[in-house]
Amino acid sequence: MNRRDAKKEFKGKKTEKGVFLVHCIGSNRRWVGGSLNLRAAQNRLWFMGKTGGAANFEFASDWAQFGPAAFDFKILESFDPEEELKFPADRLKERIGYWRTQLNAIAM
Repeated sequence: MNRRDAKKEFKGKKTEKGVFLVHCIGSNRRWVGGSLNLRAAQNRLWFMGKTGGAANFEFASDWAQFGPAAFDFKILESFDPEEELKFPADRLKERIGYWRTQLNAIAM
């Protein structure tokens, strides 16, 4: 596969959108967040934890205290990639609110 074909294939891939849970086993804190690209969400969060760039104080504090081994990332709900959502961010916001209430979790 040449570079042009690889680029075309990459652009044609649909990203998985949805809601995720991050759980710190050490503190038993839970955060719920959403992403228009779930694959990238965990990488982003773990990178922010490693570099100290986490915007959420509790997440940063727990990461510093317990380390990455104490964290678990789980996809709670994903939207069908074939389904074209007119307003995916609005639907995501609604579902994040639902899961935060259900799990008594902190916003990510």
